[in-house]
Amino acid sequence: MAGCGASADPERYRMAERLLPDRLAGTVRNDQLSFHWLADQDRLWYRRDTEEGWEFVLADPASGAREPAFDHSAVAQALATFLGRAIQPSRISATRLAFGPGASTVVLHLVDAIVTFDREKGAVLDLRRPPDRRGLLVSPDERRAVFRREENLWLKDLRTGEERALTDDGLPYFSYGKLPDYSMMTVLARNARMSLPPVGAAWSPSARYVVAPRLDERALREYPIMQVGRVPGGAPLAHTIRRPVLGDRGDLFASLFVFDFATGEKREVVPPPGWPELSHAALTNSAVDSGTWSSDETTLYVVWGTNWSRRAGLIAIDIGTGRARVVIEETAQTHLDLNLSLANAANVRVLRDGAEVVWFSERDGWGHLYLYDGTTGEMKRQLTKGPWAVFDIIHVDEPGRRLIFSAGGREGGDPYQRRVYRVSLDGGEPVLLTPEAADHMIPGRSAMALAMIFGATTPPSAVSWSGRLFVDVYSTLDEPTVSVVRSLTDGGVQYQLERADASALWQTGYRPPEPFVAKAADGETDIYGVVYWPPDAGGEEKFPVIDALYGGPQNAVTPHNFRAYAARNLFGPAALSQLGFVVVTLDARSTAMRSKAFHDYGYANFGDGGLADHVAFIRQLGERHPCIDTGRVGVYGFSFGGYFSARAMLRHGDFYKVAVSMAGSHDYHGLYPMLSKHHGRPVYADGSAIRPDDSAIPDNYRELNNSTFAADLSGRLLLIAGDLDENAPLAVTLQFTESLIKANKTFDLLVMPGHDHYSMVGHPYVVHRLWDYFVEHLRCEKPPPW
Repeated sequence: MAGCGASADPERYRMAERLLPDRLAGTVRNDQLSFHWLADQDRLWYRRDTEEGWEFVLADPASGAREPAFDHSAVAQALATFLGRAIQPSRISATRLAFGPGASTVVLHLVDAIVTFDREKGAVLDLRRPPDRRGLLVSPDERRAVFRREENLWLKDLRTGEERALTDDGLPYFSYGKLPDYSMMTVLARNARMSLPPVGAAWSPSARYVVAPRLDERALREYPIMQVGRVPGGAPLAHTIRRPVLGDRGDLFASLFVFDFATGEKREVVPPPGWPELSHAALTNSAVDSGTWSSDETTLYVVWGTNWSRRAGLIAIDIGTGRARVVIEETAQTHLDLNLSLANAANVRVLRDGAEVVWFSERDGWGHLYLYDGTTGEMKRQLTKGPWAVFDIIHVDEPGRRLIFSAGGREGGDPYQRRVYRVSLDGGEPVLLTPEAADHMIPGRSAMALAMIFGATTPPSAVSWSGRLFVDVYSTLDEPTVSVVRSLTDGGVQYQLERADASALWQTGYRPPEPFVAKAADGETDIYGVVYWPPDAGGEEKFPVIDALYGGPQNAVTPHNFRAYAARNLFGPAALSQLGFVVVTLDARSTAMRSKAFHDYGYANFGDGGLADHVAFIRQLGERHPCIDTGRVGVYGFSFGGYFSARAMLRHGDFYKVAVSMAGSHDYHGLYPMLSKHHGRPVYADGSAIRPDDSAIPDNYRELNNSTFAADLSGRLLLIAGDLDENAPLAVTLQFTESLIKANKTFDLLVMPGHDHYSMVGHPYVVHRLWDYFVEHLRCEKPPPW
């Protein structure tokens, strides 16, 4: 290692910049493809990458044929005339293709045009501008749409343009289909003038009904957000939002309403006896996420949650009366999850018009699927079992009585790698359909609330229209993505669609991370992580190590497939390793996607967050690799990772020497009550869960506050926060700095003016400051000028 005060090698920085995720985007061809089955046959279309750009193709696995989905040159020429600008055939950017019967015609949906193309004649039949659908929730027959105007719902006839009000009693903070201020992106939505469809609303298949929530935020406190950057005239701009804070008496609730367009009636859904209105816990995985209508549309089945996330049920709503009954109920003493990933919809499926229900539960210690009688609510059988976890339901073939799902850990090896299985609804062992030891990347359905708020999309079905075939996309950390069509009977490969070309990526000098397994602090539990090695590892030099952590309880962040090169959530660990660091990331106990015991480790023990496991993991890595200097260890993280990186310095200061904490949630008593799902209800001195006064701190949350341990800080700490961050407000970071100041501790602070929680991810200035901080304080080198 160069001595303290030596200048860092600028070439290392240039190499690091080349390996940032944004720079690597597009270097791998045919890596991230989206496949779409035709509605009436076992053919599918997708957009593939070429040297010039991309092309849309139509593939037939039965014959092995593949052909252009349309004549790119003819469409480009017609578009150029229509739009008045040059269009390259290899740059036609359709967001959706809709094929006619027999695929004789295809309709291309572009951002600024809709093209109808006759594939048999090779000619463009029609060109028109797309309708403006911003803010509209369009009916399945595309004849009508529901939208919000001020605090009420309106109905628009898309043929005539006629509009009429569906409600007239909406009030500020007591309105229909509103994006909750609790969404943690209210200021962003206001500043961007986002026009969202009614949040949480859904049409029935026949378009006769709409179900929509009315949000009640009136009892919530007013929470100020002060914008100091990107303001005209220089004066700060105050934003006021309404949000619950842990211990508040007020909470966010929603009532569901049914709008019947045949009768003109509006009916409020009456919750089952003993069940409250929808709480904020339910809204994070919206009630109609798993909504299923009976074939005659007399019943709507929804997943219903209660506050504190200790109780969930499948509720059947009588559309004619609005009354609801409980079909299945589940309770838990700790986490209650209907999917191991917060980002994905509940693993619940209603079958045979409600006669049967597939339900997800961790009651036996692992996430598994159960079949229930939908009439009596009695369990018929456990469909999956064993020391492994179901991730997502992919498809249910009701006539064939079989269910397709993804899971991890059943085949041994890496338990986070997804495999695909088939299981009979009538019982029997699951059948493995994807034998390769790889991550089979069939995504689950996005939670509706996340899809509508954050722009996530529900992926197209991996299973063909006939139910005979499915698309499997898989890779490992060092083997590029392969996309194939498989049989749902035995998993046999019927057709290879694409094999990703990573030659341009290899030319950048990128090296995939290396998987590493070590024991947790208990000496028994396997912890899985990856290591990013610096380019000159293996010589005489000993390298400092940096822990890129997250630690959030709602997911796992360690990469397990080839797309690690494009991951932005960890701020480009492959790039950081080029500066002369060994960078590790791992998922310790208390994170998701493993057993319930693994997840519950952090319950009511959230402040540890598996940090002892991180220390144990890095120590074992150092024992196996002499080039690692475990006397120089740094740590960084964002959001939950911002909290835990600062926490690592406070609670494990003998091990961690330098930390960069970004957008950290340093005091959960000053934040929204979401953590109660993972740490338990607050308990104040009087035994209640309601704050007796503003100065009171719940006994079981006191030690979660990083300020409690401010006097224990040693080493170097950089705190980074945005003034518009609603997830981890700037006030929480500043309150932590106040404690550090009172303890006479030296630290560094960077405030990003005009930035919210998300806009800091991968921001060049934040990345450069992070790099410089570790180079200066962990390698004892002087960073080069930018």
